[in-house]
Amino acid sequence: MTNILLTIIAVLLLARIVLQIKQGKRAVEKGYAASSEVETQVVVCNRSQYHIREVCDMMSSDRWELVAAHRTKNQNEILFFTRKKIKNYYEE
Repeated sequence: MTNILLTIIAVLLLARIVLQIKQGKRAVEKGYAASSEVETQVVVCNRSQYHIREVCDMMSSDRWELVAAHRTKNQNEILFFTRKKIKNYYEE
């Protein structure tokens, strides 16, 4: 009796895996990802390597990407960050 139940459970698990693979292939074929929102932020910090690294680490922990860095006349650094929200779309 136990062997029969184990066999049924194994067959059902295998069928579930096969169905998930088919649905995944269909989603990949008919789906695409695009950025839905783009946020930007400008941070001014001291030009020292320590401060720049601290700001970059802090921003990257919140999923911000460093886009550009420019020097200012008063020994500071302007850092430009951006963050995108990716949304998946599926065509039917």
